[in-house]
Amino acid sequence: LENSDNFLTDSEVTRCLNQSIKAWRDLLIENQGQDFFVSNVTVTLTGAASYALSSVYQVTGVSHTLNNVTTVLTPYNFADRGKYTVTGATSPSKYRVQGANLYILPVIGSGSVVVSYVPYFTDLSADGDTVEIFNGWDEWIVLDAVLKALEKESTDTSQLMARLERC
Repeated sequence: LENSDNFLTDSEVTRCLNQSIKAWRDLLIENQGQDFFVSNVTVTLTGAASYALSSVYQVTGVSHTLNNVTTVLTPYNFADRGKYTVTGATSPSKYRVQGANLYILPVIGSGSVVVSYVPYFTDLSADGDTVEIFNGWDEWIVLDAVLKALEKESTDTSQLMARLERC
């Protein structure tokens, strides 16, 4: 492609790779592979209705700790929010993530919750940036990125598509 009118810039190649890495992560997450990416953040409860979460792509679990006793919270549907407002409760039982906010029910003002989550992927941008790829998925990522790059040209990609499907 170097001598063609459709030359790919470094930024275009990086964009293709970033898109392919995100697609690969989504494939794993959709197929119960989110544990490869999970991080945790502790949120101190203050009695607020919601708590801001940053860099959270998907929440995988929430647990509450008070006086060294940990309770696993379960998600609730927005329509059921009125069912879980208990006056005088000492421990929450439900959570909901809406946008970038975490809602805990019943609302309490003591203890903390640990939010287990999959963070957003931070795009590669510099030459030295790396990403941990495992179990041979690097071939899938490269093939997918090449297919994205070849969309810029009228190149037949059927052989690459077949190879990608075999990965």
